[in-house]
This record gives sequence, structure tokens and C-alpha cells, in this order.
Amino acid sequence: AVNHVLHTLGMKRVAFLQRDDLFRGLVVVTDIWKEVGWGSIIYLATIASIDPELYEAATIDGAGRWRQTRSITLPSLVSTMIIICILRLGNILNLGFEQIYNLYNPLVYKTGDIIQTYVVRLLQEHPNFSRLAAAGLVRSLIGMVLLLAAYRMVRLFGREGIY
Repeated sequence: AVNHVLHTLGMKRVAFLQRDDLFRGLVVVTDIWKEVGWGSIIYLATIASIDPELYEAATIDGAGRWRQTRSITLPSLVSTMIIICILRLGNILNLGFEQIYNLYNPLVYKTGDIIQTYVVRLLQEHPNFSRLAAAGLVRSLIGMVLLLAAYRMVRLFGREGIY
């Protein structure tokens, strides 16, 4: 669709999936597009759970919409933001394996490889299970360190985490 629009505007078509300099950006944009719906549902549910009397009291005190957003809505969303951040950080090393595995090809191996796709490629080329187990262990350890660091940061800011 993007290439059709570019062609209609008289521009050159771009081979997005064949250029290693564009592949990371493409993965980031498609991941954001994929997750924005789920995130909006969670944030809208959090906003819906805010007590309407808080907004009524703020209106009586003379607060406008921006002041209500800054003083009521955003502080109410902080806990949800922290939990989603911790959950996304715990999942960061997956990086949407299916998404990357379906999009990448030999032209973008240099920039598109993540630990899981590298492991799958190694398994297909040279089945060495000890190397694959080591890669999985390293991935798990890195994930654990990232989660513990995120949880410690949450505690430093005086907030409550998942447990």
C-alpha cells in the first residue's frame, strides 16, 4: 500500500523488506501499530475506573480540561503505565519473534536477527543443541536482569510493582 501511494505521488518504489537500513524501523513501526489497540483498551479501562466525583470536584474548584488531565487522569494512569512497562520489558527479548521471522530474509539478516531467529537459523543449518541451550539460557538471564532492574527502578520512584 505504501509503495502504491509513493508510485501515485510520482516517487520511486522502496523495497522495505530488502533494505537492511530500513528493516529495524519497519519492525518498530509495525510493532507499535500492532500494540496500540491493546494498549488503548487497557488505558481506556483505567480512565473509566477513575471516580467521576474527582472530576466534578475539580470542575467546581475551577480546573479546566487540561488541569483535570494533569492533576487527575495522568496520576491515575501511572500505576497502569508502570505495570505495562514491566510486562513489556519482560517480553522485550521476544521482540515479536513471529513478526520478525515472517518479515526477515537473507538480505536483512545482519540487522534483523534477534536471539530467537538466530537460534532457529542455527538449528536449521547445524543442529547443535548445546549451543542452542546456551543461547536460550543467556536470553533468559538477560530478561531476568532487565526485569529486576525495572522493578528496582519502580521501587526507587516510590511506586508499587507487580508483587
